[in-house]
Amino acid sequence: MFGFGNSDGDKEMLEWTAAGSGARFMGLVHHTDAVREWAYDRDSPVGRLDKAWDEAVRRGWTVVDMKRDWKKVFPFDP
Repeated sequence: MFGFGNSDGDKEMLEWTAAGSGARFMGLVHHTDAVREWAYDRDSPVGRLDKAWDEAVRRGWTVVDMKRDWKKVFPFDP
């Protein structure tokens, strides 16, 4: 089972994915690149990554940092 999200709105889906048996993967995209897309975090007016972030850290879920970990955000980026 694979669950991937990017905001607190995805927290319950990731918890549900983690609760099952068998192979599981839970991941979050941390939007940190306002130049190429959006940047939001705990106190952002656009999106919110607060409670899901804490849960990911506590439970060892994978967190991908958009600015640091992605060379391209969209396929048409130079």
